[in-house]
Amino acid sequence: MKKLILFLLSVPIVLGVAAYFFMKKTAEAVPVSVNVVTNSQIDKTENTIVSLRNIGQWEFLTIDVEELVDTAIAKTFGADRISCIYKGTCRLGIDMADESLCISTSGDTAFVKLPQAKLLDEHFLQDAKTQVFFQDGDFAPVVMESLKRRAQQRMKARALTDKNLRQTEANARSQIAALLKASGFTTTIFE
Repeated sequence: MKKLILFLLSVPIVLGVAAYFFMKKTAEAVPVSVNVVTNSQIDKTENTIVSLRNIGQWEFLTIDVEELVDTAIAKTFGADRISCIYKGTCRLGIDMADESLCISTSGDTAFVKLPQAKLLDEHFLQDAKTQVFFQDGDFAPVVMESLKRRAQQRMKARALTDKNLRQTEANARSQIAALLKASGFTTTIFE
């Protein structure tokens, strides 16, 4: 009985010692080296480009505009006259989802080709702020719509000057460079 107990106690000890020497011998025979190499620049670049495209329309310059438009319709005895003041807010910016947006990187430098700055919303006129300044007579909806279109064309022409478009593009370059710098790109070059 003592021999059986001694045998049962010695078996796990012998197996443990054998396993230890086996593992030690195996580890010495095959050197194992694990290195994990990551390239976060690729992921960062792809994520940055996707994030910029997801912004959609990015406004960089806001211009409040007013336009006085009038008309007179001659009648047999006199004329009907109307003068209206139209107000609107022109938002100039860049459509970041535009296919011409191109971003490439090399190390910590980003190369960016931006789409042209433009009026982001053609429906900038605020009908609720339209004021009839002077009215003498009745006017058909067609005449009122014509006045509105004339005001909108003049307001758009005043907002889309070369100076305003250049300012919009300068603001865009500044903001995008700051965003890319925050994403880890130390240098941004605009093409």
